[in-house]
Amino acid sequence: MFNYLKMKGFTNDELVNHFEKIEEMNQNINDILAKNPNAILKKIDFNYLDEEKTKLNFEINIEVVNR
Repeated sequence: MFNYLKMKGFTNDELVNHFEKIEEMNQNINDILAKNPNAILKKIDFNYLDEEKTKLNFEINIEVVNR
């Protein structure tokens, strides 16, 4: 997740400032993928909920395929 956000333009300071939220989302994604072996991570979107960029929000799209 950290490398992905870095590729999307996050600075090191932004990664540090939002470390807990990023780590929480990363863990949630990993948990879902571990519990659902046929799950496919389709998309990760993120935005800020405020102009000061203190409230980071993620929208995660995971498709669970039942085979």
